[in-house]
Amino acid sequence: METAIAVGDGKLTNEELGALTRRFMEVIRRIKEGTVEKADVLVAFQMVAEGRTKQMVEPCKRQHRMDCKQFFMLAPSERRKSRAPLRMRPQKWIDRLYWKYRMFFDGKKVYGGTSLMPEDVIALMWEAENIPAFNINNGWTPIQSILYDFNAGEHDRGIVSATLQWLGTNTGREFLRRMVATANLDV
Repeated sequence: METAIAVGDGKLTNEELGALTRRFMEVIRRIKEGTVEKADVLVAFQMVAEGRTKQMVEPCKRQHRMDCKQFFMLAPSERRKSRAPLRMRPQKWIDRLYWKYRMFFDGKKVYGGTSLMPEDVIALMWEAENIPAFNINNGWTPIQSILYDFNAGEHDRGIVSATLQWLGTNTGREFLRRMVATANLDV
C-alpha cells in the first residue's frame, strides 16, 4: 500500500521521499569529501526553507567561446612523434584509461561524446599537443616548457602527463570548476 506525506498542495510519495533522502545523503557525502562547501549548502537549504528557490539559480557569468568539437584520433605514425606519449605514464595511470581495454583505435575513426571518457580525451589531447612543430616555439612542446628542459627524462614527463590526465577525472574536473569560479575566469 502506498502512503504519502502531504506537502503544500500535493503529496510526497514514498518513492519521492526516498529520492529526496538519497539526494540529501549525496550532498552530505560531497561536503565530507570537500567538493561542496558547507556554507553554500546551508545558504541553499535556508533559501529552500523560506521558499526562495527562484533566487537560487545564479545567472551564468561564463560563456563558451567555441562550439563543441569531436575528437579525432591521430594516426599511429603521428602519435609516435609525441614528447609525452601515453606509454610513458606510470602503469596505474595507463590502466585507468577507458579505451585501453574497451576499444580498438583506428587512426581514421572519430570519437564523440559517449565513446571516450573525459580522462581519455585529456590524455590523448595532451599526447597530441606534445608533438613538436619546429616552426612553433622552436620545437619546444608544452611538457618541455613546463619542465624547462628540452631533454627532460621519461620519468619526469610521465609524472607531468599523469597529472594532466588527472584533470579529466571527476575530482580533477571539480578542481578546474572551482578554480575557474574562484579566479573568475572566462572559458
